[in-house]
Amino acid sequence: MHRARIRRSQHLLETTDHSIERIAAQVGFGSPTAFRDRFKRTTGVTPHAYRRSFS
Repeated sequence: MHRARIRRSQHLLETTDHSIERIAAQVGFGSPTAFRDRFKRTTGVTPHAYRRSFS
């Protein structure tokens, strides 16, 4: 379940300029902190670093 949320968030990070907070809410995480922690554990990078690699 978390992997599907992370995949969706990766797509949003790649294709939108939505804030991390908004993306966390859109993909169903209870807080931006929980999202950031899970994203980094799953991908090895922070959401911000991931987004930078696509800009």
